[in-house]
Amino acid sequence: MVIRILTGREVAGAVRYNERKVEEGQAERIQIANYPDSNMAEKYGQFRLQLLEQMTRLNPAVAKPSVHLAIAFHPTESITNDQLRQIGSEVMTEVGYGRQPYLMYRHDDTRHPHIHIVSVSIDPDGCKISDKFIRNRLNQIRNGIEQRHGLIQAEGIVRHRTSINAKEEKHEQAISTVVERALENFTFGSVDSLRQYLQMQGVVMKAMAGRSKTGVTFQAVEKSGILTRPIAASKLSCKPTNKRLATMFASQAERQTKGCNDVAAIIEQRMSRYESITETEYKATLQQIGVQVSDRGGVYLYVQERAGLVVSEDELGSALSRQALLTRFSENTIRKSVQPKTEVGQPHLNQATGESFKPESPADSNLLSTPSKQPQDKPRLKQLLPESFVQPHQPAIATTVEKVIEPKTKEEKASRGEAQEKVLLVEKSKKDKKNRQKKGLRL
Repeated sequence: MVIRILTGREVAGAVRYNERKVEEGQAERIQIANYPDSNMAEKYGQFRLQLLEQMTRLNPAVAKPSVHLAIAFHPTESITNDQLRQIGSEVMTEVGYGRQPYLMYRHDDTRHPHIHIVSVSIDPDGCKISDKFIRNRLNQIRNGIEQRHGLIQAEGIVRHRTSINAKEEKHEQAISTVVERALENFTFGSVDSLRQYLQMQGVVMKAMAGRSKTGVTFQAVEKSGILTRPIAASKLSCKPTNKRLATMFASQAERQTKGCNDVAAIIEQRMSRYESITETEYKATLQQIGVQVSDRGGVYLYVQERAGLVVSEDELGSALSRQALLTRFSENTIRKSVQPKTEVGQPHLNQATGESFKPESPADSNLLSTPSKQPQDKPRLKQLLPESFVQPHQPAIATTVEKVIEPKTKEEKASRGEAQEKVLLVEKSKKDKKNRQKKGLRL
């Protein structure tokens, strides 16, 4: 038995890799463990993924919270799903992830039976589960499980493979890890984009085609710059052969197309913010929003880790090729002045009145950006009086208001009549008093 562990930034890549294998009929999901709602987890793939992603957010300080275990057995061993679940559970418990939610898959895409387990290293309290000396611990765990379950011991086989160079095995393991992580965490549109990305990771990929030579080989680049001995794709655990890569790219075509459109829109949107921009600033502004730009070999490659996407400039069209963009670059970067613009449907605060107004059309938005030539108090008068009453430079007179604003209800009319009667009585009383004073009469 052999146990391998991979850690990564995004758990979504590991889940997508295994779920894609299930859709292609090359794998089977055999266990969903420690989920709070097993029925929801069984029905909805998004629920399975979201729980793991939420747990990774409990501790943003952990750079690589994703945990992906691969447990492989000897080709001559026939193991049932119940046995695989038991062995997988023992491994997770002994390594410290036994209480974590995890997904277990049985893969049948190689000649030796093996399972994949996906989980996270952050517990519900937000603490990171220790992975110190993890590889030595896994070795001890493997020995114990082999003895308890009567499995063929891996160390016994290695002792008889004296013809294999230990250094070559180390290179093969390193290359296999890099390639497998790339295929798990990202989607690619072609062999060329995969080759470019692997070159960024220090692995040289060569895809040969023709009658005499066919196949895919990988070589690691050592610190001295010397390439290691080529390793065939069929020797790696994920078996990235020409045929399998073609099948994988075809299954990802729709998602890749949408991703290419998104990246093209991002590039145009960022470029529109500048009157002129340098190539260095172009890369930096995309880096700020999570898009890494590489120009190895004179060709742009865009890597969006958050979306799990790798896009070559060939997939974006000639207008966004490096040669075309070089004609748009300048020696200086000048950013366009940004004018505030109110979007349709977004509330706008009137600084003069302190009131909120929501534009319902582009025309309303334009009105907000154009200063009004009318007096500032006129819109407020419009809210109180009819349009015919409000005239520029015409003072509002109380008697005019009484003529225009007529009482509507019977109660208002009665109240208005009583008030008018009182006014008439007071005025009559004043007139009578004046007349009596003129005649010399006193009350």
